[in-house]
Amino acid sequence: MPVEASSGGVRYIDSAAEALQYATLSDIIYYEVSARRLEPVPSETSEDLTENKEKEEQTEDISILERHDELKMEVRCKLQITTSDIELAVDAASQFNFSEPIEMNASARAEFVAKVGIMAVYPYLRESAHAVASKLRVEPPLVSLISSGDVSVTPIADGE
Repeated sequence: MPVEASSGGVRYIDSAAEALQYATLSDIIYYEVSARRLEPVPSETSEDLTENKEKEEQTEDISILERHDELKMEVRCKLQITTSDIELAVDAASQFNFSEPIEMNASARAEFVAKVGIMAVYPYLRESAHAVASKLRVEPPLVSLISSGDVSVTPIADGE
């Protein structure tokens, strides 16, 4: 249960569910959308190579950064994908405003990042990866789906 501190009116929160009562998604911000073709552009007369390709190996890496103060939080995710056709990166953040000053403990922040912050921005990462690959005329990567149960974030205590 949230507890209000006597000084400064900051509400202390110990779960993501409690924090969500005070949070509003205010924006999705893009920091980077980039891609580089690794194969030449197909000519108009070349045969469709996508039918003849074996299942390509694809690597996906996601990095997460969280920053906050008493009235807002930003969960920034950078998705990097490499296939035989393309290297791409999409870096975007979900931004939340809190209706009143709150302070979450480290485990509540980690839970909020995993269950709310990443889930809010992830569809934007997937769509941008598909769009940028399509613009380069390469087979768009099939970006994995995630559910909130698939994500775990290790809390780092303030000051570390």
